[in-house]
Amino acid sequence: MKSFGTLLWLEHRRSWVWAVSLIGSLAFWAWGIKQVLVMDVGERFGIRAGLLGLAAILGALVLCLMIGRIRSETRHGQYQVLLLTPPNGYVHIAARYLYVAGVAVAYFIAIGFLYWWIAALAGIHLDARSLLELTLALPLYGMSVTILPLLAWTLLLMVFISAFRISGPGWIPGTVMLLGTPFAARWLWDGIIRVSYSLPGWR
Repeated sequence: MKSFGTLLWLEHRRSWVWAVSLIGSLAFWAWGIKQVLVMDVGERFGIRAGLLGLAAILGALVLCLMIGRIRSETRHGQYQVLLLTPPNGYVHIAARYLYVAGVAVAYFIAIGFLYWWIAALAGIHLDARSLLELTLALPLYGMSVTILPLLAWTLLLMVFISAFRISGPGWIPGTVMLLGTPFAARWLWDGIIRVSYSLPGWR
């Protein structure tokens, strides 16, 4: 556990700028929401909710870039990912995944609170249970069926590419990635659908 904590600290040192920038970008989205001054309340709420949806999509892309930096770090010689030397290689990968997943939890829960904010601006007042579902249950539910599998696939893909780049030409993993990603994406999507139907639903 001590070595795992050290790896988490190293991940924080490498990625804290990404994390702070991503979460801090929500201030920009909040400012943009305040600039929506359409007279109709329903239309204004819809535009603001759409902006937060766009923030969620862009945040997911940034998180994928953040977790996929193994390829560039390996290429520049910062460290080597050793797949066949457990537990060090796998512990490092787990630390990277856990750190980025933690950033994702903070980001999407913050978006949940922003949804609560725009609902209050539209005159929609939520009880305690609905507020808890909006700010905690729904973000965690959405992450479990979309963001976390997507991050795992991105991390697996980058480790696979890095393993080939250590001793082989770059076109080999690139070709495999190009040909295999559609099939893997279909498999991942089917898995997400199965998981989503097994999790509890909210009204």
